Amino acid sequence: MSNVNDKNKRNDIANAQDEHYRGQIKQQEAKSDAASAEMRAIRDGTSTSSREYNQVRRDYHRAEANKTNLTRDKNNFDEAFRG
Repeated sequence: MSNVNDKNKRNDIANAQDEHYRGQIKQQEAKSDAASAEMRAIRDGTSTSSREYNQVRRDYHRAEANKTNLTRDKNNFDEAFRG
């Protein structure tokens, strides 16, 4: 019976961690999408500040990098934990 409880506990932990990663990835996708839209608006002439554009571009790349790292971490966790 203990093995079943341990397995259920591990699955609960894995599912919670998976949900956490998915939420974090969605958050980074939203940041990336917002920055991308803002960059398009700046390029289209809505704003002329190159400083503003560069800041938004950095935000976009940071969000994309975070999303990539979170996806890698999630996959590593799944592989190690669920093995």
